[in-house]
Amino acid sequence: AVMFTQFRNWGIKAKIMLILLVSVFTFTVAGETIFVPLILRYFMNERQSDAQQLVEIAYGILKEHAQKVHTGEESSDKAKANAISLIKSLRFRGQEYFWIHDMSRPVPRMIMHPTVPSLDGKVLDDPQFNKASGKSTLADPSIVPLAGGNLFVTMNEVVESAREGFVTYSWPKPKSNGGVTMELYPKISFVKKFVP
Repeated sequence: AVMFTQFRNWGIKAKIMLILLVSVFTFTVAGETIFVPLILRYFMNERQSDAQQLVEIAYGILKEHAQKVHTGEESSDKAKANAISLIKSLRFRGQEYFWIHDMSRPVPRMIMHPTVPSLDGKVLDDPQFNKASGKSTLADPSIVPLAGGNLFVTMNEVVESAREGFVTYSWPKPKSNGGVTMELYPKISFVKKFVP
């Protein structure tokens, strides 16, 4: 009752300022606790959907060439070379690309990387690849946080458990004049297992 009496005795400008401050505080708290997570989830879902659709394109190329092997139109080596050549040249959103690695254990080997061809054929065990920050599958879309596991091993874990899913990580961006940025950016990849 004392606070109410004091507030009633305040001038109109002081009351308006208090109401504005309380409103700003309320909107700030609501924004940080409700709206920001919703917006981030929306953009993450959009990025996930885009990544999945684009991988389906590359997967379709592999499937088409596997079918040509099955019907005898192409040898296995020719089909693999043709599919890899097509996928290697695909780009989306300017600089983003596809790569293909195998299911070798304990660490996979790169089959094709379009922007760093020196990785082709290499075992992907370098500590620089310990960038995985999360993973999920289509059946369980919530991201499971990770503490910097090997990106490619994590991708293989996802496809071994569910054939396809998402991996989040931090990675430099390619520069238009060659090379990559020093700063790391959050990324998400959709991974899908192709057999054979």
